[in-house]
Amino acid sequence: MARKVKKLEDMKPKFQGEVKGFSHPTHIDEFMAIYESSKFKNNGTKQQSAVDTIQDTLNERGKRYGEFIGNATIAQKIKKAMHESKNWELLEPDQKEALEVTASKIGRILNGDFMYVDSWHDIGGFSQLVVNRLRESAK
Repeated sequence: MARKVKKLEDMKPKFQGEVKGFSHPTHIDEFMAIYESSKFKNNGTKQQSAVDTIQDTLNERGKRYGEFIGNATIAQKIKKAMHESKNWELLEPDQKEALEVTASKIGRILNGDFMYVDSWHDIGGFSQLVVNRLRESAK
């Protein structure tokens, strides 16, 4: 049975800026482009199964970032080195997470489109979140 889905344009402001000091407008614009494509027709009536939509998204990501196994292999090697470092256990959770997410972004860059600005932008954003917290806690 077809169901009505909310227009993504109405939801966009909710997505942007959800994390204080960091947003992903490029991801949202990319998602909107996919949403507005042939996947949804008839004024928001869902036409494809969730599995088809997920596979379509995976296909798009594969074109941008390369095969997932390549990204994962690179990222896991970087993360292994980080986890084995002398300071890893001393880091705060946000520091660890920023480094791990950065490793994943590096994997995407080295395995896929290294000219994709958003990947580089995200690396800066995750680092900035840690910087913001450190500066705030130093006050």
